[in-house]
Amino acid sequence: MAVGSPASIKVRRRFLVFDGGIIRSFFMAVGILILFRVLQYFPGMSIFNELWIVLLGLFLSTTYLFDKAKDGWSFLSFELYVLLALVMLPLWTGLAAHFEFGQPFAFGALANRNVFLMVGALFIMYMVKHRKINVKDIERALCWLAWCTLILFVLINMLLDPTHFMDYKGGFVGGGGSSEASFKFNTLFIIFGFYYYIFQGFRYKSRKFYMYGMLFLAYLVFLDGGRSLLLSVFLSCFYFIWRWASWRKLFVLMPKFLLGIVLAVGLAIVVNPSGVLSVATKFVDAFTVVATGEKSNDASANARILESAIALPYIQKHWAFGNGKLSNKWHDGYEGQFGYFFPSDIGVIGVLYIYGFLGLLFFLGQFYYAISIANKLPYSPLLDGVKGFLLYFILHSVVTGRFVHFAEISLFFIAILYCMKIEAKRVRGVMPSV
Repeated sequence: MAVGSPASIKVRRRFLVFDGGIIRSFFMAVGILILFRVLQYFPGMSIFNELWIVLLGLFLSTTYLFDKAKDGWSFLSFELYVLLALVMLPLWTGLAAHFEFGQPFAFGALANRNVFLMVGALFIMYMVKHRKINVKDIERALCWLAWCTLILFVLINMLLDPTHFMDYKGGFVGGGGSSEASFKFNTLFIIFGFYYYIFQGFRYKSRKFYMYGMLFLAYLVFLDGGRSLLLSVFLSCFYFIWRWASWRKLFVLMPKFLLGIVLAVGLAIVVNPSGVLSVATKFVDAFTVVATGEKSNDASANARILESAIALPYIQKHWAFGNGKLSNKWHDGYEGQFGYFFPSDIGVIGVLYIYGFLGLLFFLGQFYYAISIANKLPYSPLLDGVKGFLLYFILHSVVTGRFVHFAEISLFFIAILYCMKIEAKRVRGVMPSV
């Protein structure tokens, strides 16, 4: 092939497009990793969270607003929802905590500074609108993050001893004392990877994709082992398979699925019997607490009973607007006021404690946008993965409150749906309205 010939130019163009896509996906992956706070509690990583808040704030106050000014201040209702949250939520938590506890307003507002990570949703919509990235770049970045975090977390569990990190202050290691020490990893990308591949396996009847999906599930079951997490993952997966499959297909698929579970559990018992026993014990202890309201052998479940008892009188007192957030910089925050108390531990009860019933309704509003747009988009593996993840996120939030405390994550995935809409309109020759 002669240099400068039409064929060689075509090859070079393909390489440059491929290379450009790889570079865009790499930077997207780094940005999403910081945005989702997956490595926030790793030693030395907390500074990146603060830096990202500053950078997103600069983007919002300059590039984004200038772009909207050129467009005649035209906003989608979803964009207005995010902007309202950015303005309202720090005011909400600052004022509520001031009125109830006397905390200076600035402390409560700054305690809620992570809401500015929600700007990430506006950022990717801006980038796709101006063709600086495309949905394929986002999809590739999420898949890379799923595989990279899976491999990284497995290697850390295999090669490092969590007891060596007990002196490190943060959420990197949990347990110790009466319970066994273990690494605490954020498995968001692993969960997305499970849905992304398992749904492709179902759609295409592909053993390869089923195998990929089961690798992610194996980590969640045997190395993470979170009760509410696993229950939410399974419920979300079963819901979509039930919706997409005919009764006849379900009748054929269910025995195969049950057989697969039996074989997987049997293999796990042979390889790691103590791990299987630990997972089973967690579910039994959780059921005991829920069914009887009494303490069990599980310190985590017992702590949630005590935290709920602290929160309920305050919820009754300020049921509409909540009690706001206490800053650790003001009289040691919640620890100074209550002792051991973290509203994020007690799910919806914690949300009601901080934001009240009206705040809960406001945060649930984000899923109106997800539902209203998701069913109007053409099928893609990414769309299935996003749907599965969002349903998991809202189910898991019942006991974790993540759709409030980590709203930037659900808003980012909802923004991906809007990015798909932008590209779908371009394919049909219609200019996007964002």
